[in-house]
Amino acid sequence: MLESNESFSNLFGIRDHLTILFRYKRLILIILFFSLLITGPGSFTLSEVFQAKSRILIQQNRETLKIGASQNPTNTYASQQNIIKTQIEIFNSPVLIDRLVKQLDAKKILSKMKWRWDWLRALPSTSVDFVKSIFVDIDKSSPEWAAAQSIVNNLNVSPILKTSIFEVTFNSPDPKFSALVLNTLVEFYLDHYSSLLHGKSANVFFGQEVERLKKQVDVAQFNLIVFKKKHGIVNLQMQKQILLQNINNARSNINSTIVKRARAKRRIKYLKKQLSGGAVYTLGTLRYAEIQKDLSKEKRNYEALLSNKNYRNEIQAGREKLFKLSSLEEKFSNLERSGKLKKETLKLYLKKKEESLINVTLDHKKITNVTQIELAKVPVEPISPKKKKNMLFGMVGGLLGGISLAYLLNFFRRTFSTCNEVEGFLGRPVFASFPLADSSTGFAGGVLEISVLRERINKLREGKNCNSLLFASTIGGEGKTYVASHLATKLAESGTKTLLFSDHSHLLGKKNSLGNGKLRVRSIPNKRVLVRYIEKYSSKNFYIIVDGPAINDDADLIYLAPRVAAVLVIIEADCITQMAVSKSLKAFEDAGGRVIGFILNKCENVLPDWVDEKFFSLKSKNSKQVSV
Repeated sequence: MLESNESFSNLFGIRDHLTILFRYKRLILIILFFSLLITGPGSFTLSEVFQAKSRILIQQNRETLKIGASQNPTNTYASQQNIIKTQIEIFNSPVLIDRLVKQLDAKKILSKMKWRWDWLRALPSTSVDFVKSIFVDIDKSSPEWAAAQSIVNNLNVSPILKTSIFEVTFNSPDPKFSALVLNTLVEFYLDHYSSLLHGKSANVFFGQEVERLKKQVDVAQFNLIVFKKKHGIVNLQMQKQILLQNINNARSNINSTIVKRARAKRRIKYLKKQLSGGAVYTLGTLRYAEIQKDLSKEKRNYEALLSNKNYRNEIQAGREKLFKLSSLEEKFSNLERSGKLKKETLKLYLKKKEESLINVTLDHKKITNVTQIELAKVPVEPISPKKKKNMLFGMVGGLLGGISLAYLLNFFRRTFSTCNEVEGFLGRPVFASFPLADSSTGFAGGVLEISVLRERINKLREGKNCNSLLFASTIGGEGKTYVASHLATKLAESGTKTLLFSDHSHLLGKKNSLGNGKLRVRSIPNKRVLVRYIEKYSSKNFYIIVDGPAINDDADLIYLAPRVAAVLVIIEADCITQMAVSKSLKAFEDAGGRVIGFILNKCENVLPDWVDEKFFSLKSKNSKQVSV
């Protein structure tokens, strides 16, 4: 039954939107009124804000001088942006604000920076301070601090995208004071930047450092010379290499002597063996004398080799000298390295001294990378409040807020207002929709709907033998008797016998002869008697209309539902909830009743007649054919 919500949403058109707007028109107008009330008079009561503006150019017309380095600019876009951010931070430095406060006087700044509603904004904090002062002593802020805070709160420094410029603005209630503050602050910034980048005492500092480093270099050189003389060092590395070479030579000589001694020993042994050979070499022969002479010579050489120990002494002495030089090497290297570092530092400071002298000269000539493009001028017109714009925004905001709230309330509305809503949510046709009657029109607005309802009932009777109708409602007061009585009257006027069962006193005993038919009104008997009436006249040319009680008042209505040919449920527009009607419909269906449709009563047409006449064709909502 609730699956028809999708089709219902598709039926939501321009007329429905206009209906929502006209239904909540009072709410929309109230929100619009209060929005204009706030933005309109509020704009005229706010203090006027005058903004002074100045722009600062960051350019590389003066590179930081570095002697011996390339002066070609290598800054990329990213580095340029970093430079601009750095300048903005320097401009926002508290040092400049404090200097400005001292220059212009804190009391004057506070008197010039008074806004119209400052007392109202400060009322909560003032009240809290007053209460605290009763119990404890409060150390109030100094005027200098308050003046600095007022300057900071109204000062804005921002870069201009894709340029080398940043913009500085200052707001105050006094146009002349705005220009004065900004021009003074820019002047302080330029001086402060120059002092930060190239201090005026840098040349003096570098001069003092140069003299100090010269003395240190002389002392280091003297200590190195004394150390060399004391330890006999001419060239430490070369001396170590010579000692190592001597030691290696001595070792080679020792090894050579050992080889020669072994060779001489073998020679002696060999010669002795020849002398003791007998028959080969006899005593007194020439060959024997030569061998004996060679033997004497080899013995002398062997004794000479045994007595040679100078090489070992040379190795020992060389090792001692090498160990001594190695122990002195670290201290010698430290002295030598310290002297070199001091010389290099002295060269660097000499270069910096020359650079500082040149930079000081450039500072005196006012040649810097920061340039003020334009002086802050006295603003002619305030930047706020924008009265017309504020009122326009207030009107647009009020309309949007009111319309949004109207749609929100309509979204959370859970009652039926139109026939489309009933048919879309409940899945049953609406047979008629009666307008809300007033004292001037009475029932005149529902005459057409009653006629349409009568024709539909007659068609149902011809096709479905629907001659007994039960009019039901979820709660009392939804207009069930109103619809039932007028429908019975119309049916009687068409020449059909009609019997109306109702417990309303103003209808009881009513007996009208209308044309060829009669209308009879009787009180509702007990349910069994009523069922016998329905069964007795169900096959005759007769209408039985039962104006039953509300479901919440009498449960017997559920008993009667399956005994009648059809059930029509009355729904009061914008009154009964969708869930309550759904429960009533389910109760009838569970009992076996045949609910053929609904009647929407007390419909309020919120759209004016001129809207219908101008934008929509005036066709009856109920002129379409109903299939049951």
